[in-house]
Amino acid sequence: MRAFFCCLLFTFLFFSSPGYSQSKDSSKVVQKDLWDIVSPKKVESIEEEQAHKIQKGLLPYASINPATGVEFGVFGNLAAYFGDHSTTRMSNMTMGAAYTTKKQVTTNLRTMIFTNNDNWILVGDTRFYKYSQSTYGLGSKSQVNAQVPMTFNMIRFYETALRKIYKNLYAGGGVSYQRHYSIGGYTPVEVNEGTPVSSDAYSLYCYNHGFNPNEYTSAGVNLSAGIDSRDNIINAYKGIYTRVSYFIYGNFLGGSSKWQNLFTEFKTYLPLAKKHNQRLAFWYYGSYLVNGRAPYMELPSIGWDTYGNSGRGYVQGRFRGSSMVYAETEYRVDISKNGLLGAVAFLNCSTTSNEDTGDHLFNAVNPAGGLGLRIKLNKVSRTNITIDYGIGKNTNGFYLNVGEAF
Repeated sequence: MRAFFCCLLFTFLFFSSPGYSQSKDSSKVVQKDLWDIVSPKKVESIEEEQAHKIQKGLLPYASINPATGVEFGVFGNLAAYFGDHSTTRMSNMTMGAAYTTKKQVTTNLRTMIFTNNDNWILVGDTRFYKYSQSTYGLGSKSQVNAQVPMTFNMIRFYETALRKIYKNLYAGGGVSYQRHYSIGGYTPVEVNEGTPVSSDAYSLYCYNHGFNPNEYTSAGVNLSAGIDSRDNIINAYKGIYTRVSYFIYGNFLGGSSKWQNLFTEFKTYLPLAKKHNQRLAFWYYGSYLVNGRAPYMELPSIGWDTYGNSGRGYVQGRFRGSSMVYAETEYRVDISKNGLLGAVAFLNCSTTSNEDTGDHLFNAVNPAGGLGLRIKLNKVSRTNITIDYGIGKNTNGFYLNVGEAF
């Protein structure tokens, strides 16, 4: 671990040296992406390709993640302007279907659409998973030896519409529906004279709070507001993103319980050089159970953010809790002047709570860090292929993906 952080420090010092960031000719270098390398065509400038308005692609996809093993499938991306591109930000839609070496099946469609002049932001997250994942109980002090190897199917449908109120300030609302079913892998609760005497953390939670461990649904609405001044939602060079959402779940849309949750998120991107070839990015989000009881799989957990990128250094689902706070900072730098290759160094930490045991937020914090390589897949949308290696407490892992962590 000590050697890792020495390497991390060296990377920061090397890539932030003044001689690298102040190249006099960087403004004259034509930017390139992977397609410019593999396709024998004239390399266009970003401005020329932007004039085409739509960047799209469908390609075979491979990913590596401790939770899925090796993932094979197809990945589609559409980056387009739905309005005057001088006053409207580029929208992004991604879709994919994959099969993993752990015999999981995933399909997803994620959208963030900006209408003309950014008057509306439409955010969607739709998924179907036939999945397997271990859980380790709740709270930041959960132990590896408490592992419960779960299997389940999941359907998700989240849609939120936000209206511009003033400049970069937006407000609106949406619906949230998520169902877990065909859940397996847990040990059923054994009861002796009304007292559970043998089980695991998952089964005990369901037993104590009246949930059917085989299936449950969360359904509700949300009220949201936030600020979004990012120059690019796929790979921002500057700007901030902040969001506050209040979720109200109940039985009126088929939900299994009544509960309310407060979600807060903040991202900021700071250019460290005039040509944006060095950047510092920061990400925070917090999910707080306000009242009621959420189904176990609905409780916040690392790796279950929208794009599944939080908690690099740990397996997805390693830490879960009634509430959760997560923070990450990442240093990003271009290795090549044409933007084709880049590198990152990152540090993150998380803390989760367990209301059943009185384990509060910040009673324990779980840190991680790592290094990564970036390969430009699309220079107009700034989409990168990301290759990361993360180290946590007594754990590590490789992560191969498309798109930045945040």
